[in-house]
Amino acid sequence: MKMNYGATFKRLREDKGLKIVDLEQPSISRSLIGKFEKGHTRISADRLDKLLSDMGVSHDEFLFLGGETNNNYGRL
Repeated sequence: MKMNYGATFKRLREDKGLKIVDLEQPSISRSLIGKFEKGHTRISADRLDKLLSDMGVSHDEFLFLGGETNNNYGRL
């Protein structure tokens, strides 16, 4: 099962009560964030990590919460 990074990001953002405009930065526009959430574009790992950090979410937590199947979570 492939993780939908944009949808997971949107869910986390909304769960934290944030709007796209709350995360906008000079190098990360509202448009880019919106397109990423809709699956229309990708963003770099550095940009994603910056956005996640601004939301108080680690990269590993993001993958875990998104149900990534290609990691070590849940394997005994």
